Amino acid sequence: MWRAMWQERAAGNPLLRPIWLNVKQLASPSTTSIGRGRPIAVVSRFVIAVTLLVFLPVVTCRTAYHIITVPSMSFDRVTHGLSSLQICKHAGSEMMLMATTATSSFIFLVVCVVVTTLVTVIVLSCYDDKPADESFQQHRMPNSRMLHLQGGGHAHIIRWSTAEEEEQLEVSIVCLHGSFDSAHSFANWAERLCSAAKKENVGVEVIAVDLPGHGLTGPWSPSQPVGAKDDEVAHERAADVCFVTDVLASAGFTGCKRPVVLVGHSLGGAVSIAYGAKFPDKVAGMVLAAPWGLEYRTARPFEWASCSPIVSAALCPYLWPVTQVLLRIAQRLTPRVLVRWLAPSAFGCEAQGDSCIGHIEICQIADRMHAMMLREGNRAALAERVQELVNEERNHTLWRDVVRQQLGALKCPVQLQWGEADSWLPASRASSFSEALSTAGTFPDVRMWPQLGHCTPEQAPQQSAEAAWEHIRHHVLRKHEAVGI
Repeated sequence: MWRAMWQERAAGNPLLRPIWLNVKQLASPSTTSIGRGRPIAVVSRFVIAVTLLVFLPVVTCRTAYHIITVPSMSFDRVTHGLSSLQICKHAGSEMMLMATTATSSFIFLVVCVVVTTLVTVIVLSCYDDKPADESFQQHRMPNSRMLHLQGGGHAHIIRWSTAEEEEQLEVSIVCLHGSFDSAHSFANWAERLCSAAKKENVGVEVIAVDLPGHGLTGPWSPSQPVGAKDDEVAHERAADVCFVTDVLASAGFTGCKRPVVLVGHSLGGAVSIAYGAKFPDKVAGMVLAAPWGLEYRTARPFEWASCSPIVSAALCPYLWPVTQVLLRIAQRLTPRVLVRWLAPSAFGCEAQGDSCIGHIEICQIADRMHAMMLREGNRAALAERVQELVNEERNHTLWRDVVRQQLGALKCPVQLQWGEADSWLPASRASSFSEALSTAGTFPDVRMWPQLGHCTPEQAPQQSAEAAWEHIRHHVLRKHEAVGI
């Protein structure tokens, strides 16, 4: 009965629900291990049991003993045979002693509770890397596949299609996710876009790709050098472009006559821009959802007041020594509760309405992101990715010129999607992208939504997919038909 009451209250309380989900997870076996293969559930149960059933009761009894019993015994022994005046004087000193004893005992109890809580959190947050095969079998979708790349290595892709035969396809859409995310974030978006295309009898395929160091792809490095390590511009973005090129070639897009549209969110938007600038004739259209780059927080100090303080601190070049140490610790100590705490800021703290997902869905997304981080090699690769982003912030003047040149090299129609409640990459940056594209002769289709945060494709898949399909239908397919290819 008590368990049912607790579960009912926890399900409806946004503060209690994460606690309930963590307790529920402890009750089930876990494949995650600590050290030499000891199940984390067993170790955590042992620590919590010792803390609650042995340590805290002993400390509590000790505190009560010092507060009540010891001063009373001392008072009776000392005051035996004394006059009333002497007893009153001694009672005052004993009251002061009792207060001091109670204070010290209470502080000792608080310190013990804090220490045991920290130990428990550390035990619950220490995860080993999961083998690649185990992660793939556990988190794969029915339409997932591991694509063996021509240049070596592999990439995880998820494919949706409205056509049974490849000859019936009229357009291919390639989706690139943002930092700390995976191809799974485009699942609802892709289904809605395919549904809209199917209503118009248009053959569409959507392919979502896990970028290197993310999702089920894991770490990846190009088979040939793409730039010196000391040349960050030549190395960082060129490696991403090389990966996307290898993925498209291995998936059979080389020599494909149907148009290819790139959809990039956040970091995926920056990769899409770089790829489109290097291969402008291979990209027929582009949808950029809150893309990374061009504008940087280091050069826009007014953004600090309205942006997520955690994201701002993580990207701050001046705090990089501290961030670097924390990232090294995070490669072993990865608290899931911390991911759940950060995830809501990606969806806009003031977001409301039917277009927004609820707290339960956000927790599920955070759990998925946390699980993907545990894939073998991902946490180390993510630390390197954060370093790349910090380097861009540090050399923002150089990177601003690079991205402006890349935007100017695009030859395809572009749609910009942004949530006005975005606290990671503020919507005010959309005007800079629009201005850079317009200067080069490409006038973007800008879509702004007032109640959405940073993750527009995942937060409002219906709105985002419908806007993207409208852009593709009017600016890509019609142009493709007019050319007569």
